[in-house]
Amino acid sequence: MEQQQQPTTSKRILLIEDDLSICEIYHYTLSGAGYDLTIANDGETGLKYIQDNPYDLVLLDIMLPKITGVEIVKRVFTADFPRKNVRIILLSNLAQESIIEQALKDGAEEFILKSKILPKELVDTIANALDDTSK
Repeated sequence: MEQQQQPTTSKRILLIEDDLSICEIYHYTLSGAGYDLTIANDGETGLKYIQDNPYDLVLLDIMLPKITGVEIVKRVFTADFPRKNVRIILLSNLAQESIIEQALKDGAEEFILKSKILPKELVDTIANALDDTSK
């Protein structure tokens, strides 16, 4: 019996998220769509992963333990950050406009309200952000 092959995009995504149920949902959804997903459950670990590894996209929660998503954005988009061309999409249930606006101004590309996006829509958003036609 022939096994069905999972679609693969070879695109690497880092999810920095402390809510384990969201991590499970996104892991299932994004891995199923063929993305190579790495998960960090706090800001400090996530920032280290960004520094040490090339990712095609970072999905970043705003409210995180140790270092907030907003602080990560500030650090990543400074001139002395070791890795260039980091692409970040913010994910949060926090809809505080001033915080979001500042993070977007600092370098994040987009903001997604987690409670308003279905997993399929997230895959579509990521595919569009990466201009990935193999979804």
